Amino acid sequence: MKWTPEADAPLLELKAYLSSMPTLIAPRPQEPLLQYLATTNQVVSAVLVAQREVEEAESEQGLADPDKDHSENEHGIEGNPKDTARKKVVQRPVYFISSLLLGARSRYSGMQTLIFGLIMASRKLRHYFQDHKITVVTRFPSQRILQNPEATSRVS
Repeated sequence: MKWTPEADAPLLELKAYLSSMPTLIAPRPQEPLLQYLATTNQVVSAVLVAQREVEEAESEQGLADPDKDHSENEHGIEGNPKDTARKKVVQRPVYFISSLLLGARSRYSGMQTLIFGLIMASRKLRHYFQDHKITVVTRFPSQRILQNPEATSRVS
């Protein structure tokens, strides 16, 4: 088997992607945030992200400056539609936390681990919850369960 240029291109793309891993950003004041919750039998994880609009070329390069003014294109001319940059919405991580489920917590049901993750995140990230509107994203129907008195009594 011989190494070919066709095989080299995907390897270079993978190297570029791995070397440009996302860095944590500071959220803007009053910026809405998303919180993703994921649970397994052993771990609960939560990540807080901010959605930002960036120019498409910048998002591909991973060099987007969220505070930069993008009102002019590189030539300073706004009238030519060919030169205008297309906007793309990207999610940038703000904070990541996780916790091992040990002892009694390892016997939690799926919904209990999800609620534990939400409580853990709300306590650790209290200052974000107080200053920002946060939407929790998960695959569980958490809103329906939390508003159901019968289900909520079983969780508590």
